[in-house]
This record gives sequence, C-alpha cells and structure tokens, in this order.
Amino acid sequence: MGKKAAETKPTAAVKKAADVKKAPEAAKKAEEPKKAAAKPAKSSGGLSKEDLAEKIENGEFSIDNALDFFKILAEIANKSEEIQDEVEGWDRNLLFNITNGPKITMLVKEGKFDVKDGEEGTPDITLSMNSDVAVGVLSGETDATSAYMAGDLKVQGPLPDAIKFRTLTELVREELEG
Repeated sequence: MGKKAAETKPTAAVKKAADVKKAPEAAKKAEEPKKAAAKPAKSSGGLSKEDLAEKIENGEFSIDNALDFFKILAEIANKSEEIQDEVEGWDRNLLFNITNGPKITMLVKEGKFDVKDGEEGTPDITLSMNSDVAVGVLSGETDATSAYMAGDLKVQGPLPDAIKFRTLTELVREELEG
C-alpha cells in the first residue's frame, strides 16, 4: 500500500510539471484569434472611425465621444475632396461650448482641419449647447436647424458658418455610414 502511494505522488507531480510547460503554448494559442480580429487604427488615441459609426448606429454615442467625433471629422475632412471643395477659402476657428461636456476647438486653415481639446485662440464662431443637444446634433438624431430655432443651440458669430458646419457634419456622417 505504501508503495502505491509513493508511485502516485511522483506521477501527479510529473503531470503538473507537464501542464506548467504547456501553459505558455496554450496562452499563445489563445492570443492567436485576438491577433486575427485586430481593431482598425484609432484616431489620435480615441475611437476608430468604425467604432464611432457603430456607436452612432446603435444609439450608444455619448458626450464622452464628442472629442473623438471631432477628431474623426478632421481626419475625414482632410482626406475628402468634397469637403476640401466645401471649405475652400474658409479659414475659421470654431468653438463648441458644451454645457456638462467639453469645450472643443476646430481650426480650419487652408483647407486643413485640426481639433483641440479646450478653447484655443479667438473663435470666429461659438456654438453653445448642452450635452444632450450636442449628442443629438453630432449623431444626427437632432436637426441642428431645429435645435437653433428652439433656442437649444446658440450661435455667436456668422450664421452661414454654423450652416457650413452642419453641412460638414452631414458629409462626415455620410462617410461613416458608407
């Protein structure tokens, strides 16, 4: 009896050692599917274009995604001939002042878009709204003109600039949907 117990212990220890040696291999295999399903590149440290489109489509877009929206807007605008034509000769500093949300500056200079977290420079136009209106306008759930008419979106600066911004967001949403 004592002899059998002695034989069992080394066998269990050997089996455990073999399992430990296999663990790194099992971990590598578990990683392989993750590599195959890698996410697309993200905009400057935030959501990818595909992730943003999915959030908007699924009604999951929130004020926490606003800066990502603007960064992706700039990314798309800087590559789009249609948007480049739309902003030709239109150098502007746009400030988005969102109550209970971020302040975001969008700079358009010589057809190139740049986005800054916070207020930068002197805005040519300031669009002020609460976070719910911002989420609705950016996601397309709320019509910007209706929000303006209802007093939920306030514009300081030339109204045609606000209309141009609405056009830009529509073009970006089309790109996200396409």
